[in-house]
Amino acid sequence: MSYYLVKKAVSDITGIIPIVNDMCTQSCIGYTGPWADEESCRADNCTEARWDAENLRKPRNERRGRQEWCTFPPGPQVRARFRSEQGAEELTHSEREFLRVVEEIAGSGAVKKILDIYYGTEYTDARLRGDIGPHDFVLMYSTDGAQLFEHKASNFWIYIWILVDVAHDKRYKKKYILPGAIVPGPNKPKNTDSFNYPGFRSVAAMCKDGIEIWDARTEETHTSRPYVFIAGADAVAAPEAAGFVPHHGRMGCRRRCMQAGRRKPDGGSHYYPMATKPRIPPYNVPGSNHDDYDPRDLGPTQTEEAYVAQLTMMAALPALEQARLETGISKPSILLGIPRAHRTDFPDICTGDIMHALAINALKHMCDILRGHIKCDPNNYAPRNPNSPIDKEGDWIWAVFKRNLALWERHGKLVEEARKYLPGFIERPSRNPARKVNSGYKCVEYLLWLAGLAPGFLQGEIPTEQWEHLCLLAAAIEILFEPGKTAAELDEATDLLADWQMGIETMYANLMVARLHFVPQHVHAAQHFPRDYLRFGPLIGIAQFPIERFIGILGDQITNYVNAMANLRERTLREVHLSALKCMYPEFDYTDDTTPTTGRRRGAKLHLDNGCDYLHPCDHRPKDVSAGEVIAIRMYLRAEFGIERGDLIWEEEQEEGIKRWSRCRLPNSRVARSRMREVGNPGITRNSRNIKVKMNQSATGYHYGEVYYFFQIKSVQPHRSVAMISLYGDPDPWLLEHSSKKVWAAEYRGDAALRVVDVRSIAAVVGMVPHMFKSETFDGEPKELYFVVSYVLGAAITTTDDDDDDADDEEIMDDN
Repeated sequence: MSYYLVKKAVSDITGIIPIVNDMCTQSCIGYTGPWADEESCRADNCTEARWDAENLRKPRNERRGRQEWCTFPPGPQVRARFRSEQGAEELTHSEREFLRVVEEIAGSGAVKKILDIYYGTEYTDARLRGDIGPHDFVLMYSTDGAQLFEHKASNFWIYIWILVDVAHDKRYKKKYILPGAIVPGPNKPKNTDSFNYPGFRSVAAMCKDGIEIWDARTEETHTSRPYVFIAGADAVAAPEAAGFVPHHGRMGCRRRCMQAGRRKPDGGSHYYPMATKPRIPPYNVPGSNHDDYDPRDLGPTQTEEAYVAQLTMMAALPALEQARLETGISKPSILLGIPRAHRTDFPDICTGDIMHALAINALKHMCDILRGHIKCDPNNYAPRNPNSPIDKEGDWIWAVFKRNLALWERHGKLVEEARKYLPGFIERPSRNPARKVNSGYKCVEYLLWLAGLAPGFLQGEIPTEQWEHLCLLAAAIEILFEPGKTAAELDEATDLLADWQMGIETMYANLMVARLHFVPQHVHAAQHFPRDYLRFGPLIGIAQFPIERFIGILGDQITNYVNAMANLRERTLREVHLSALKCMYPEFDYTDDTTPTTGRRRGAKLHLDNGCDYLHPCDHRPKDVSAGEVIAIRMYLRAEFGIERGDLIWEEEQEEGIKRWSRCRLPNSRVARSRMREVGNPGITRNSRNIKVKMNQSATGYHYGEVYYFFQIKSVQPHRSVAMISLYGDPDPWLLEHSSKKVWAAEYRGDAALRVVDVRSIAAVVGMVPHMFKSETFDGEPKELYFVVSYVLGAAITTTDDDDDDADDEEIMDDN
């Protein structure tokens, strides 16, 4: 068969055929909907012709536009996934999880921990109302733009659909992401609705009429309908999808809490969400002179009825610009075309994005403050008092990195050298910010630096008030980026973020009119995230990480640089077909980390019943252990089985000896290594042997330790899978309290604190970084402690198998 026939056969087998439409050659509009019959572009300042001279001589139904773009409807892609038992089983995961949620609510009145999207109130309410039926599938819409080449006009725009019904450990992988459309450049679209229209029309039609799907698991055909749960975008793309004014508008909050911003008295149109009215000089600007408000009490977000009422009112007003200013609405959203019973209410469907708002914008803003890189406004805004003080960069005593360049250089070197203490699965440890912060510093690097390393390294180096303020943001990020949080923890995050905003307004902006721009929109947007977590589930699960990663995957596949956009379109179509084929025929999926027959993960050398795997290297034969390790093992057995039986079990174990394993793959796919694997091995340059352990006797419910090795206790049934660890000391109380629980720092105790713990109690692999702290616990005297650095992104954007030494899987430790 020719390549063309193979592609045609794949299209026929999967049932996935792209919808091809004409578009403006300058990417202004797509010729769809009301523009379907246009002969040329109708965007402002563009008159590009739709067809060239050769196509004009053909009948209209045979013409092809000068530029085309593709839409991939989600219906056929979902239908293909039901055509194998494995694919159908994966798509019914949400049904099983929802039943667990209902049981938990029936038993205790509420869910204890918000583990996934299904545990949020929006999803559960939609299921209980019947808006999401047992055969329906739930989608998340995500859109973004990118540039293929750094030094060439190569913009393109993309949106994807994410299947919420798939388990969270698979949901964000390439195989389960449904591309929605690829719109080539060279410029950004001027009317994104025209490009959204074919895909959204397809979704709306399925909502109305349903789609017939054959379920290989039950061997039955059922009618399914989509439910659009979230419409995600960054701050630039969000106004287009939602129909709101940009973030600098008076009503710039995309969560529609209806808190107005404040502008400077110079007549500018840029508004800032400062909660406290400026005091220096006295502030009295019409439309911005509202009273102070508490960021903790933003009130309920706007309902769809109120939004529609505003939209109806705007349609009857002659002065549209004034209506835009007062309402924050620029146009009707295309999302309203989807029946209300098959989507989350508007505008709640347009949630915030913690990736851009917190991980990039908020942390970069704090970096700019500490470096004094914020624009200084020299106006005094007091025309009646020319002697009123004006803002000067020389007065910015809080710009510590600008005023002390040696501190900036020293801090950057510490961040760079901390790399060796971080787990190997962190693909991009933070580079030296003093050298590289302006050289494409990535989101992960900002998170590890300012939310992980900086709270430890800057203690005692910058004023305590500023250090405590930075820790407020870092502590809130650690809560909001991790799944499984409780309502109490989210209340804590609310207080942390509110205090952080007030700190910016009082400590840095100093309530000065000239510093209104110190409080950008993302500072206010962050205040909504704790409530969004309760409603929509873990925010890491609805962030923009998947689409950013998918854009990177497509960009890496470009091979035709002459016509890169056409190549991008074909590569996307190929990914659509390959993903569908892998779901239809799981045996084709060689990238899956589980075997089709057993379901066990590939590479596992000792598969444990608790979802973990012991991995090589291991001892060739059982060995004796040290006296300190014997004491730790006996303490564990006595605690688990009682003194008498515990001693008997140890006698049996002692006869057989202990066979040590050096690595353990946890249920979240992270690999914890050990001293047995890392110490004395010059080829390993990162430290993945420090773990977070659940411990009831600890005040915080968890503790941290260094793994010596893993082993099994085989004299009991079932066998106990455990780890020999050394517990760090108790955390410094002063550091823990004044850092809002962010800086957990303790002494390393080595062989003096050996303990045996169950492998099931290991919650995470973390970094433990040594640093000389100046804690009030020790009267400000320097003392070396190890502080915790957690990888808050979890498995949301993981693309590798996590460990970097799998080549040694068959290695066996020397008997010596």
